[in-house]
Amino acid sequence: MSAEHYILEAEKSSELVAALRLLAETEDGGQPRFPPEACRAVAKAVVCRNYASALHELCHLVRAASVFRGGYVDFFWAVGPVRSSRFRGVFGTGPQTPLFRVTGDGIAMAYRDKPFSVSFGRMPVLAAMMEFLITAIGFAPLDDIFAPLARPAMTAAEVSAQANALSRALYDWLKEHLPPLQAQRKLGALVDFLKARRGGDFDRDAIDDQAILDFWRDTATTRELDDFRTFTSVFLAFGRLRQVIDSADSLRALDQAVPIGTSREDGEVDPHDIESFIDAVGDDANPLVALDDAPASRIKFLNAKEREACRFLFECGRMADLLPLSFVRSEVFGTAQSRITQGLRTGTKGELLAQLIDGACSTDYRAYRDGLAELSGHGRTVLLASAHIMHNAGIIKRPTVVPLRPKAASGPSIDNTEADAFFEEARRAAKGISRQGFRPADLDDDEVREGYVVGVPLVAKVTDRIEAFLEKLARHPLPGGNWDAQFGQDRLVFTACFQAIYGDVT
Repeated sequence: MSAEHYILEAEKSSELVAALRLLAETEDGGQPRFPPEACRAVAKAVVCRNYASALHELCHLVRAASVFRGGYVDFFWAVGPVRSSRFRGVFGTGPQTPLFRVTGDGIAMAYRDKPFSVSFGRMPVLAAMMEFLITAIGFAPLDDIFAPLARPAMTAAEVSAQANALSRALYDWLKEHLPPLQAQRKLGALVDFLKARRGGDFDRDAIDDQAILDFWRDTATTRELDDFRTFTSVFLAFGRLRQVIDSADSLRALDQAVPIGTSREDGEVDPHDIESFIDAVGDDANPLVALDDAPASRIKFLNAKEREACRFLFECGRMADLLPLSFVRSEVFGTAQSRITQGLRTGTKGELLAQLIDGACSTDYRAYRDGLAELSGHGRTVLLASAHIMHNAGIIKRPTVVPLRPKAASGPSIDNTEADAFFEEARRAAKGISRQGFRPADLDDDEVREGYVVGVPLVAKVTDRIEAFLEKLARHPLPGGNWDAQFGQDRLVFTACFQAIYGDVT
């Protein structure tokens, strides 16, 4: 799959995918109804939102069919594969008039304001576009737009007005089926950068920490792309592109997979496996968000500061695992950049701005990792305290405490001695927490009791995720050798970029 195709495939809705696939798979008399190149041209025009010219030509062709060949419905949906030779034959059999004539390459129409022509070579593409529009928008809305084109006397400007109406109809439909145009342009800028970097097409491995840093340094300091002024915006954009590539590859592999069924001997794939495979393409639900919902929200498992410390990790999902160094750079230096921009908004300039840029980074990589480790420790303490409270309230019994133990605990079962030690540790943990929901009287509220049942598994997910990411950071190879040396190198790079971006503000 080419880099250009990644753009075309990125985040199309299932309805748009189905409409384009139907266009390519439609047959007539055992042959493809539309040439493959015509289908590709329609797909590219639609997905890249570059369809205005084709719709303008289509409206003139609809007028030619309506006025000079008996109606556009029979013209576009006549039996047989759609080829240039077919249109040449259809138009070549009728009389020519002062308003309409057949040329060697196509048809020419005379209007009072200006002439217009459509080549035979373009007609298969326009017919394929018509087929797509019928599938996507429906016949009735299109016929309302095309009906005025059958008037005997029209100007080219009036035909253009109907083409504009057609463009608006397609635009309105695509709003629900394509990402915003700005998002597509941003994706295109990333692809262009990676293609230039690799001297041609690229794969997912081209999206690495160094590529992200180089792109931000090049674009932010030259101010060519305001969308990428912040490092965090670049990290998120590249992370999303990598996910798009992974998802496109996975879904294409699924689309080309062996038949669906339950017979392993016949090489069939169990439908339950396919459901799991598709589910794996998306990120898991964010447990931090779920903790905000009642009844879990009745208990302050995590305060605002603790939530903020891991918010970005859960918002990024798999992007943090795919690009861990870029994630940490965004957490540390992205936060520093936010302080600089906030200073600019409050009028900081000159020497004060220079001082702000130099001292904007208030933490380093080691301190950031230590903060996550402290948060995971708090999560384990909350789980222990919750076990004590839930056990005393009769919500859980002793054998059910196993899932609440730290991951390092050995064995799937728990004996009485271990249970006693666990609950003693849980009792001590509960004594150290006096937050909302952890006070003895709070358990008189049935919603609080239910909040523990719902919320404790969510806290376990939060804690497990933080611990898993810390393990990934510990194993991640760094160009600087270790996290301290890496921070020292990165600080020089980021400070120089901040000075180039903001230093000339006076």
